[in-house]
Amino acid sequence: MSSLKKRLFSFWVSILVLVCSIIGCSNQAISWQQSCQNDEGKYPAWAVSLHSPGSRVVFDGTANQQVLLNLAAGKGPKQFHIDIFKHTAANKYIYKFTDMQEQLLSSQTYTVDGCRGVSVDLSEYPTGIYYIIVRGDAQGCRSKKWKIQKVPYKENSVLICDGIPYRNGKPFMVIGLYHAGDPTIDVVNSQNAKGVSDKKLTRKEMFGSLKERGFNAVQFGFWTASKEFYQEAADYDLMVLSESTVELDKVFQLREQPNVLGWYNFDEPSHGEARVAGLIYNAYKRIDPYHPVMTAFYRKPAGYNKHRLVDIALADKYCIRNPRSSLAEVTNYVQQCRDVLLESDPTTCVMVVPQLFTVDGYSDKAWPGFEPTYRQIRCNVYAGIAGGAKGVFYYAYYTHEWLDTGMAKNPKRKHWFLPESNLWSSISELNAELYSIKDVILLSKHWEGPKLESSGKAVFRSLILPNGRRYLLVVNPEADKINITVTIADDAAQPTALLDSPTLQAEPNGKWSGVLPGYEVGVYQIK
Repeated sequence: MSSLKKRLFSFWVSILVLVCSIIGCSNQAISWQQSCQNDEGKYPAWAVSLHSPGSRVVFDGTANQQVLLNLAAGKGPKQFHIDIFKHTAANKYIYKFTDMQEQLLSSQTYTVDGCRGVSVDLSEYPTGIYYIIVRGDAQGCRSKKWKIQKVPYKENSVLICDGIPYRNGKPFMVIGLYHAGDPTIDVVNSQNAKGVSDKKLTRKEMFGSLKERGFNAVQFGFWTASKEFYQEAADYDLMVLSESTVELDKVFQLREQPNVLGWYNFDEPSHGEARVAGLIYNAYKRIDPYHPVMTAFYRKPAGYNKHRLVDIALADKYCIRNPRSSLAEVTNYVQQCRDVLLESDPTTCVMVVPQLFTVDGYSDKAWPGFEPTYRQIRCNVYAGIAGGAKGVFYYAYYTHEWLDTGMAKNPKRKHWFLPESNLWSSISELNAELYSIKDVILLSKHWEGPKLESSGKAVFRSLILPNGRRYLLVVNPEADKINITVTIADDAAQPTALLDSPTLQAEPNGKWSGVLPGYEVGVYQIK
């Protein structure tokens, strides 16, 4: 999108969000209109971070900021956590938790030296509105008040807890695809009518072929999907992510559809657009607190963290330009999105956006029209997982950028169209592979201990599941083969290769060595 179009878009979105907040989003069934009543003290005396299912905001004790904490009752997480950070002269902090009428439910005075954590268990309280009040004892430090709303649990909710997406209370592995919606069907059929192909694309054909290839979610790009689209997608067990930033009224109409995956904030916001994207995020959460806000990021994550923009960040670092392109940046970018953009908030996560497309229509010739190979796409996916990605959302089924060389299986098509690529027949193999290790991708935590030495830029991650099973993931993001040596402190441990990974040979002193060909991935279970 051009900078002028983005500026105009941001302006009209700001107007729309304001109007929506006034006349539409004050829905009394779920009263999300924020009533944050902070007095602005002259001198900041503390910072408070609140994180729970739905939001995490850091306060400096003076700014008139807002927080919206969405806590789903029933099967949802029961607690939220408060961190109080000492900043200046205050030595003690009075914490109060009240009901809507400000009747005191709990209170405590804390002495803080650095940081003090406070956990609040809401399981004993009914759904409704509550308040947190914090006051420091330093001169000029006044009370700060924040509103919390606990909402009833709802079936088909998609919530993120401890950095893991859950649907109906169960971990949910998203394998999605961008631009698989009616706008694409219309454009492809329009091209076909002009002699590009004698075929006609239908929803039924698109949904059926995507299900066969292991996809479970689609992104409806450019505008909001219709109710009929949701219903037909549900027949193929496909979740739907709608791009609906300028049609917030339709979110009211569609939020009860059982296959809502989430809502798409405007694409790839710049740092200067963070405020507008933050307003859109808040509008979404007022309308629908039960599904995540998602969008793609490709810029350096620093600069966004003053605004909550998303619950799920889609990291789209596209690196594949030729047969020897390095994919090392993918891992780093996913990690940056997790640590910087989302501040490691346990109510958020990152999904990787593999580069399942090519273009060649840019004037700078940075994109030469090279179609990624299967090995590169597979490496792209696992490089993201090594960075902590908790799902995959490929880009794309179709793209509007020009492709002068044409599609591999239909040179008349001058735009990327996945079914006419060499990857269409093999992507199901990769998706099936991901499903086979979904517990490792979703539920594992970092496991300290193993060390990696390599002759190249190998990406390494050691993982452990809640049941104690341990795994190693090694990715070669370069085109040339590399030698690797893994050191495991447990002398009895033995890495067993999974998914046809290269075998590792035992060496003295708990070392295991092997060779990873270019773009190869090694997945090993430690037994």
